Amino acid sequence: MDAQTRLNPTLREFVSGVQKLWESIAEQGIGSRPNMRTVELELRSLLQQLGQEATEFLFEAYGTGKAKGQRCGACGGSLHFKSINEKELMTLQGGRLHLERAYYYCQTCQQGCLPLDVELGLTRAELTPALADVVELVGVVAPFESAARLVKTALGISISGERVRRTAEAAGQRCLEEDLPSPAKPAADDALHYLLVDGGMVPTREGFREAKLGVCFGANDCIQISDSRHVLVRKTFFGDICDPEELGRLLDATVRRERIADDGTNCDMLGDGAPWIWNLRNDRLPAARETVDWYHAKEHVFTTAHAVYGEGTPRAAAWAHLRANELWRGHFLKLFAALDRLRPKNRAVQASVADLRRYLRINQRRMRYAVRRREGLLVGSGPIEGGIRYVLQGRLKRAGMRWALLGARQILALRILWANNDDWSARHLQRTA
Repeated sequence: MDAQTRLNPTLREFVSGVQKLWESIAEQGIGSRPNMRTVELELRSLLQQLGQEATEFLFEAYGTGKAKGQRCGACGGSLHFKSINEKELMTLQGGRLHLERAYYYCQTCQQGCLPLDVELGLTRAELTPALADVVELVGVVAPFESAARLVKTALGISISGERVRRTAEAAGQRCLEEDLPSPAKPAADDALHYLLVDGGMVPTREGFREAKLGVCFGANDCIQISDSRHVLVRKTFFGDICDPEELGRLLDATVRRERIADDGTNCDMLGDGAPWIWNLRNDRLPAARETVDWYHAKEHVFTTAHAVYGEGTPRAAAWAHLRANELWRGHFLKLFAALDRLRPKNRAVQASVADLRRYLRINQRRMRYAVRRREGLLVGSGPIEGGIRYVLQGRLKRAGMRWALLGARQILALRILWANNDDWSARHLQRTA
């Protein structure tokens, strides 16, 4: 059957529907005619009916994928036909698509496969790939029930929040499991690159867990638009709810895609001073320069000021600003002398002063803020702080949320994909190939 014969009835219904709309507009008086929203939604429904019929017609041409001489994609062994398996999919037009696919078994590697699924780019989701792309996207930017409402409003397709959750988490799981093919590592250049790492807490059913997040960008990607504000025109996030060793593996993959030298000679690494961050640098990029970002260093000073002089008091603010100014200018002798002059009697306050002194001594060589400013280098953690808020907290730390640990990792993997502005459809095809 050709397309003209198959689609003629649906085409006639489409034209008839448009004609009825025209008559309802032309033959009724002002005030009685349908508004533009009604017209657009009715047209969308008519187009979806036509598109659904065309989809069914076109996919019949694929057949079942049954053919002689099939070879296993995993080991190259001969495939043996076993059965015809059926599958129902929801389409981008909101209808159902019934597929019959040949199922094969490889006795060499003892794996089964459905060649037609591979050809069509199907996953286990009961959605066509184009619809799955949309559902994954809305599931990564909005809570699942809200995402279902977005799909209904935007596409006119009714889908449950639970279906959105399953689809998004399955895509996130593929991101966790598979290292996607990356192009050959570009040669390291002479340009400076920044690598910032931090952590943020995620509420899970097992308690709060720390998600570790990193962002990498070139110095030329950081554009200054005012004395106090920079904009990143390009950046690459990486991370997971994981231990530092696993984050190191993700860091390696990021470095391979960027123009960073294997030992980090052209890289500045900024962090809050946590030992695991510097251990990560020592293990992965031993030649990278280390800097405790200014905002975390300043925060430690203010924490001690509040402990000594009282939370929010003018005296605490005055002392903290003086000490922060000394730190900013690199006057460590004055800073340590000021700490030595403190004689708190309260043990908790003594511990706070000792903690600040220890923090400064351990990280003094990483706090060369005056030198870095003269060289025009970054001293703040704005890019990673913004990343924590946008990538992590904007989706995983909303009011009332409690995640299954695996579900949180899956959605975080998709959030990173989204924040990196990856081509969603292209990545989906690679994941299912």
